[in-house]
Amino acid sequence: MPTPRAKTVETTLRAFELRKAGMAYADIGQQIGLTKQRAHQIVTKHIADLLKRTGEDVEAVMRLELDRLDRMALGVWRKASAGDEKAIGAMVRIMDRRSKYLGLDAPVKTAQTNKQGEDAPIPLGPPVIIVAPPEPEDAEAWAAQYAPRPTQ
Repeated sequence: MPTPRAKTVETTLRAFELRKAGMAYADIGQQIGLTKQRAHQIVTKHIADLLKRTGEDVEAVMRLELDRLDRMALGVWRKASAGDEKAIGAMVRIMDRRSKYLGLDAPVKTAQTNKQGEDAPIPLGPPVIIVAPPEPEDAEAWAAQYAPRPTQ
């Protein structure tokens, strides 16, 4: 006879599998012998637990990868700071990878746009890229947006 804990795990996994299959909470509850509300509680708690564990795994991998990058950087830093071009290139690649892992780079949207800068419909032929300069009255505002800012 299964222990109460084993029975709970069995119920949770069964409810979760039924939900993954597309079954409504009321039907899950009816099939397992629970209320609709209890079926919902069990499934959502299980999903939250999975997300938490997955998040912890991701954080552990991230720490490991950042540590590896740190060790690589230490290995090339002396040569890079002395001007060795290959080492400088390696440092830049390490720094770029670190920046990507940490999400330090601004997101880049790549999509076809029309002359107004709005998303263009995707044509059914070869891709067409439209590059339109800003309207003359907007040129100063556009240039100001990309002008260097004083550092403090």
